[in-house]
Amino acid sequence: MSQASEGPSDPPAQLRRDVLDFARSVRDAVDEDSLVLPTLPDTALRVNAVVSDPDGAIDDLVRAISSDPAIAIRVVQAANSAYTSGATHIDSVQMAVTRLGMQYTRTLVTRLTLAQLFRARSAPLLRFAHGVWQESLRVAALSQVLARERTELHPEVAMLGGLLHLVGALPVIGMADRRQELDGHHEHIIDVIRILQPEIGHYLLSAWGFSASFCACAWVYKDPWRQHEGATEASDVVIVARKLLSLDFLRALSADAELPAFERLRLPYLATLEDLPEFHRAFAVALDGLMQ
Repeated sequence: MSQASEGPSDPPAQLRRDVLDFARSVRDAVDEDSLVLPTLPDTALRVNAVVSDPDGAIDDLVRAISSDPAIAIRVVQAANSAYTSGATHIDSVQMAVTRLGMQYTRTLVTRLTLAQLFRARSAPLLRFAHGVWQESLRVAALSQVLARERTELHPEVAMLGGLLHLVGALPVIGMADRRQELDGHHEHIIDVIRILQPEIGHYLLSAWGFSASFCACAWVYKDPWRQHEGATEASDVVIVARKLLSLDFLRALSADAELPAFERLRLPYLATLEDLPEFHRAFAVALDGLMQ
């Protein structure tokens, strides 16, 4: 029996083997605790530790931020921006953090540092990384609005969950970028990155010292049916934000999928963002604030 020829758009057999070998090598690296993780700058780690600590104080946060002059300048600028400004001009980190609040300051510092990590040497991977970051910003902005309007959760906690929920793509992008046998064929491994991202994201966020509720945000892409006891969490809001924005999940969802997170936020299962005009203005403002 003659062997079927490969279609013109199908990757050659050797490339398919290389892609499968790459996927196995990523999983092996996770199992062996040898996956090379991107490093969140020390300032962001210290800021998260202070805000996560029930005894953390504004003075501790100010010291953490002031140790990084570049971040300190951006925090002061943010406090004076149109999105957050008041009548008084802010000229110190202490004043900026007092105006912004500890939760918003943590989200801001995380955003500023995370944005620098979504990069790659290869053009296809760079485009993919940029798309993942833009998607994260949109989800973060809508998550903030949803949390404020529909939950008791602090809006900035939900926003941070949105920013973090796709970070699992970062180590896999980095590993693919270093594999010479995949040069010129990175478009073929983007699906692999999407499949591995939730598990890697949970692993990475834990390594960065984020709490279990933030680590759970990494599973949203794979498990939008997630249920849990207790109060609404950031992951619930991120699930709803992704679906309202018509963003995909690892497995396709029907329009009427009865996701438990929608019930928590008191929204109809069939809703899209177009059905909720009361959120449009706030979403646009929040997204503009994240783009600054």
